[in-house]
Amino acid sequence: TDEEFSAVFEAAGGPPADSEDLPEGEWTWKDLLASIDGADADGERLQDQLGAELAKMGVEPGKLLPKARIDEIAAAVQTGDLEGAREVVNRLAPAAVRRIARRLTTDDGVKRQVQVYVRRYQTLVDDAVVRDPEGFLMANLLGDEAGRLYLLLDAAAGDVV
Repeated sequence: TDEEFSAVFEAAGGPPADSEDLPEGEWTWKDLLASIDGADADGERLQDQLGAELAKMGVEPGKLLPKARIDEIAAAVQTGDLEGAREVVNRLAPAAVRRIARRLTTDDGVKRQVQVYVRRYQTLVDDAVVRDPEGFLMANLLGDEAGRLYLLLDAAAGDVV
C-alpha cells in the first residue's frame, strides 16, 4: 500500500511518497515502478500502431531512409542541427512526409500518438547525444525501425505538432 511504501522511504531517509512534496524532476516510487513495468511495452505498442498507420498510407520507412543517409542524418542530429536532419528526410521522402503531415491535420488521434512518440523518442536522442559524443550510438538509434519511424514522423510533424 501507499502507507507501507511511505514508511519504507521515510525509514530509509528517501523522498516522501507524495509527488506534490517532491522537488521538480524527481520521481515517486510509483513513477519508478511504472517506468520499469510498462514504459517499454507502451512505447513498442505505440511504435507498432504508428507503423501500421504508415503502412496503410503506403509509407515504408526502411525503404525511404537508406543506411547511408541515416548516417548523414545522425551526424546532423549529433551536432544539434535538427532542422538540417529534417531537411534531409524531406529531400529523401517528400511525398511520404506530405502524406503524413496531411494525416496529422485531419486525424487528432493519430496526431496525439505522434506527439507522444516523437517526444519519447526525442528524449532517447537527447540522451544519446550526451552519452556518446562520437555519434556511434546515434547512428544505431536512428538506423533501426523505430528510429526511421521517428525521423519520418518528426519531419512530417514539423510545425503541425
